[in-house]
Amino acid sequence: MASSYSKTSEYELSTIIAGGVAALLVPILLSVVLTGTKKGKKRGVPVKVGGEEGYAMRHARGPDLVDVPWPGATTMAALFEQACKKYSSNRLLGTREFIDKEIVTSSDGRKFEKLHLGEYRWQSYGEVFERVCNFASGLVGDITLILDSGLADPRPVCPLQQDSIG
Repeated sequence: MASSYSKTSEYELSTIIAGGVAALLVPILLSVVLTGTKKGKKRGVPVKVGGEEGYAMRHARGPDLVDVPWPGATTMAALFEQACKKYSSNRLLGTREFIDKEIVTSSDGRKFEKLHLGEYRWQSYGEVFERVCNFASGLVGDITLILDSGLADPRPVCPLQQDSIG
């Protein structure tokens, strides 16, 4: 009886070892065999950068680098201005009026604050651009006023601090 028990244990042990080896080797062998046989789409284009060849991951139909999204938009301010001109009537910023808030207790005893808000009021790209231009003009005017006031240290100063300077 003892000999049949040991043969069964050895058989089970060898089966477990063989299964483990197969579980390790099969994925490795399949990846080696199947490497290079993928016939999928190319996801990039070959490029030369600084005289060296490389591979850039970008759209294959556009082999040139895109420096700017639109011609003439080299800064964020220029990009914002062009977007505002192009989409002047589209919605950009939406706000909602605060109506009320209440404390709601959940079934497990936690308390949550529930807000009641009104409908959205939208501002278009054109309206926001006009507000941005007005704000920027105000900043430039205040800084120019401070610099022209004869201060020895011509640093930009917050307009709110203007009264404490003089």
